[in-house]
Amino acid sequence: MNYYRIKNHQRGAVSLFVVVFTALLVIIVTVGFVQLMIRNQQQATQSDLSQSAYDSALAGVEDAKRAMVIAKKCANDSAPPICQNIEAKLDSESCSTLSTIFEGSADSEERKIQQTVSDESLDQAYTCVKVIQNTPDYTRKGLQPGKSHFIPLRVATGESFDQVEIKWFTREDISEDFNGDNTLPIDESTTSFPPAGSDAWPTSAPSLLRAQLIKTDGSFSLLGLEATGGSNNVRTLFLYPSIIGNNIPTSADPGFEGPLHSAPQKVKCNNDKFSEGDYACTATIMLPSPTTSGYLRLSAFYNKTRYRVVMKNGDTVVKFHGVQPEVDSTGRANDLFRRVKARVQFESTDFPYPEDALDLYGSLCKDFSVTNIAAHYSPGRCNVEDIEP
Repeated sequence: MNYYRIKNHQRGAVSLFVVVFTALLVIIVTVGFVQLMIRNQQQATQSDLSQSAYDSALAGVEDAKRAMVIAKKCANDSAPPICQNIEAKLDSESCSTLSTIFEGSADSEERKIQQTVSDESLDQAYTCVKVIQNTPDYTRKGLQPGKSHFIPLRVATGESFDQVEIKWFTREDISEDFNGDNTLPIDESTTSFPPAGSDAWPTSAPSLLRAQLIKTDGSFSLLGLEATGGSNNVRTLFLYPSIIGNNIPTSADPGFEGPLHSAPQKVKCNNDKFSEGDYACTATIMLPSPTTSGYLRLSAFYNKTRYRVVMKNGDTVVKFHGVQPEVDSTGRANDLFRRVKARVQFESTDFPYPEDALDLYGSLCKDFSVTNIAAHYSPGRCNVEDIEP
């Protein structure tokens, strides 16, 4: 009897331990699952709030664009009350700029964003939007081969510049299917592009740039654009990438001439900066005299490129005025904030400037004669039916 009682007691203890450990395992799994659900829910909520705050910041950027468009219209018609001192308000670089323009009061920097009923709990708003009219540089990407960008060189009243610094070509300009290394494909024997023995311009090589400076202040006239050497209103340089060269072409250089007969200038390109993701090539162009306004026409050849333009007066950077304003916008959703900086451009740099005297696909036949007597006109020997499409 004692034997069986001891055996039954041992069986009860094992069952008890099995139940206890099973219960603990179920509790641990349940708690872990609940924690995982809570964590995922928190991440989803944070992601939703982050996106909503980002959208709020973008709404601030769009309202800043609207204010700048109004300022452009007010330059021609200052009758509406909103036009009063609008330029001064934009130049203030204050967080309450948009509230001052649209609501007439600077008491609150925050502006609520209209939401749907289901999104009211997000409490979206932008809390600070600054419009910075004067920017230290002009940056852009996507200058395609054979195309041009026109960049206004406009400074604030009382400012002037005598140098224009141009930087171009980064790693991001190389096509995605390029499998080469991170170095510029420069042939040491020629110190220039393309490499010796090759007729093709490498896809990973910097673009050859044509920089045409048009000065519009002082005694500017359209006739000066056609001058081949005597006018100071227009100068053209062909910037040829190289590992050796002059980074500072001046008006006295043989290549810095009028729009015709301009010889290429070798510009030094730095492989170290290129490998670090910076601009590979830099050229600082010295102007014939200090300038207060003008245009820079940049044209790319062989490869696409992104670029950065800086105006200087001696060693001092001169800021662009109203050419590519920067909008600094901070958005909020509940207690989460996101900040966005965006460059805004209202003047198109894709000016329809004629790139070629003649551009066509297929054959061309041009044969005719004209005198001052209409009856003498001859259509020539070309037959339209014989011309390939």
